[in-house]
Amino acid sequence: MGCRKKRFKRFLISVVTFYFMMSIFMVPAVIAQETDPDTWNGPYLDKIRYVYINGSNPLDPWDEFSAQIQPLIDGDIDVMTTQTKEPHEIESLQTAEYVEVVEFWRSATYDAKINCYRWPLNISGVRKALHLAMDKKAMCAIQGGRYHDSPIISPLTLSIESEMTHHYYEAEVSEGAAILDSLGFIDIDSDGWREGPDGVEIPAINVEFLRGEEGGPLNEDNANLIVEAFHNLNLNAYSTRIYDYTQAHDILDSWDFDIFLFALIGHDLTMDSWINWMLSRPDWSNATFEALAEIALHSVDYHQVVEAFKEMQCIWVEEAPHIILVQLALYSAYRTNGIDGIVEHPSYGPHSYFTGLNASSDSNGGELRFGTTNAISDSHEEIRLTPTTCAIEEATWFAVKSHMEMMHDSLAIIDPDLNVINWLAESYSIETHDDDPTIPDGNTRIVVDLVQNAYFSDGTRLTADDVVYSILWFNENFDHLDTYGSDSLPFDISSCFASGLFQVELQFTTESFWHWYKICFTPIIPKHVRNQYDPQSGFRLTPDEFNENLVVSGPFMASEWVLGEYIDIVPNPYYWRKPPIDATTTTTTTTTEPPPEDPFLPIIAGIAGAATVIVIGGFAILRKE
Repeated sequence: MGCRKKRFKRFLISVVTFYFMMSIFMVPAVIAQETDPDTWNGPYLDKIRYVYINGSNPLDPWDEFSAQIQPLIDGDIDVMTTQTKEPHEIESLQTAEYVEVVEFWRSATYDAKINCYRWPLNISGVRKALHLAMDKKAMCAIQGGRYHDSPIISPLTLSIESEMTHHYYEAEVSEGAAILDSLGFIDIDSDGWREGPDGVEIPAINVEFLRGEEGGPLNEDNANLIVEAFHNLNLNAYSTRIYDYTQAHDILDSWDFDIFLFALIGHDLTMDSWINWMLSRPDWSNATFEALAEIALHSVDYHQVVEAFKEMQCIWVEEAPHIILVQLALYSAYRTNGIDGIVEHPSYGPHSYFTGLNASSDSNGGELRFGTTNAISDSHEEIRLTPTTCAIEEATWFAVKSHMEMMHDSLAIIDPDLNVINWLAESYSIETHDDDPTIPDGNTRIVVDLVQNAYFSDGTRLTADDVVYSILWFNENFDHLDTYGSDSLPFDISSCFASGLFQVELQFTTESFWHWYKICFTPIIPKHVRNQYDPQSGFRLTPDEFNENLVVSGPFMASEWVLGEYIDIVPNPYYWRKPPIDATTTTTTTTTEPPPEDPFLPIIAGIAGAATVIVIGGFAILRKE
């Protein structure tokens, strides 16, 4: 319903036209949006300090999330890196002087998972009738947040939420009842409950929900409102509380449930992982969905991928094998006096890469103080370099962003409008055998042209060799990661080599646009300093290792770490987006001219360009032609 019919008709016409034209013409390569070099320059600060703030209860890690509120109000920090949803804490921030409160949406939702094995829930019309009869606005009135239909959480750019012409936000019982009538579900014996076609008795539907002894998310209220929706449709239902997480997982794994509400459901997966997750469900299938999935997963044309992916969401909402109930808001805050240029990121609030890059002080230079915490994520005793600087359109709830993100750039980055934009990549192209017969059938080739003015923090030029080294290094050393996770890297790279001083060529054994998203967020680390991260330790750094000798590619570099008190990072003097000296706009007090280019790099590039590169066991081997 809603956007499906019109979009699907238009989409099928475009797909048929596309494949007809493919038999005549070569499909043009997909070129990414080029970034305006003046859009995001920086950094302007003299220093960023991450101030550790401990909660008052050492046995309660969640207490540390609230611990930053009073220091922010008192002016001891400038930006919170944690969030709150507690009304009294939000009110304290809203009434404080020089404090701006930011509302943004968390990536987790309250969901209802429906077992499509069970009759009558195996009938899509029954699930749609339930979806229509639900009152999501009533759910939000009880526990806050906003109602949501699309499986891809807004404000993520590929979500169809804002494009849908019909929403399931409020109860439409008569419409749901009409669907059941048309399917032959009628109250034959006048007992108040419908029977199935041919008078078959419908078993009472059990809406189970997880809520531990200590409380937790308010799934009980949601379960009761779902039961009420069933009753309004004259279908018998009841709710059951599950107290134990292990029991809940056992129920879900064995598919021994009708409908299950499992606390908060995270939506941090990449788009292709969501598709594979849906395709892996043994209880639900849809032929059109699966046909669109082939295009969404294996086309290298971005516009085709987007159209297919959006149509899949329309089908998913209508078929309702899984219903999104509520998306909750989070609140963070920053001070408005002293530091300008705080970026209110829709996924992370005021604490993000772009805040560090863009922030400035009225007095030139200046120091930005982030509050930071030990809860859930980063440790007081070590920090970790993760395989991705920013997972695709990720909207992580905790958003305790790693200090390391400010210190490592990648080929692409997600801007504050949640668009994937080129960063160290000036442009890229994606081609298959249809574009170039020299590419093996079924393979994908990605060619990346790099910016030519990027340098590491020690003044060494950043070239294609560093990008190749980084991709292969992370791909090999993180091969233990779950491929569903946002930190996953592709395992089907057949070759990766420098085809020029500032050009990288990769080949994959499958066809997919998503190969680009799997490598473009990889932190670029220096090949010439091979031993500064130890794979065996999980790429973790201790305070002794965190100093100016750490060579990085991002806008900031390591300075000082006082255990349990603070971490300081300072501007990379060679950063490629460093603004020019200007007393009215910049805070940098000194500048350093990049050193001359390494005279051996053109020679190395020439050798690489005239060689065949074979990758065996993660190692690139040059074979001279």
